[in-house]
Amino acid sequence: VEVSHDNFMTFVDWMLSDEFQIKEHANFLGQPPYSFDLSNMYWLPALLNGGTIKALPHEVVENFGQMFTALPNLDLEVFVGTPSFADMLMLSPAFNQQKMPSLKTFLFCGEELTVKTAKGLHQRFPDAKIFNTYGPTETTVAVSGIEITPEIIKNNDRLPVGYAKPGVKLSIWNGNQ
Repeated sequence: VEVSHDNFMTFVDWMLSDEFQIKEHANFLGQPPYSFDLSNMYWLPALLNGGTIKALPHEVVENFGQMFTALPNLDLEVFVGTPSFADMLMLSPAFNQQKMPSLKTFLFCGEELTVKTAKGLHQRFPDAKIFNTYGPTETTVAVSGIEITPEIIKNNDRLPVGYAKPGVKLSIWNGNQ
């Protein structure tokens, strides 16, 4: 899918806005492969904000023992990934705030973020902020987002996908209307 410069810049400006509170020079988890548009959520903000991408080789991701050992040593500050990858990481007791104290931001896209996953992350990382975003590839990764707070988890069976990013108008159509 061809993406315009304006779409990239709108996306990056949104990601680096106060909404997500990503600090300069942050360490980003680089797990989603570059062929997956979700990778734009870590490499663009990291490169344009002086950050570092901590990439996990495919063979490490496929070996849970290696992955669970490697992650706490990466000094991650921003997690970018799918909810199913977070679910997999929560199989490890070491995936928590005590072992990974720098990890303060979770950015999700690409799949539905469930109440169960968000609740588990809030229990393991009580000081972290969890963001749910939504958008098809054609929109440059995501067009909406929201911080998932404990109150939102408590009051919803399914989590919202958030509010439109600046410069985007969302509408719901029924057929051709």
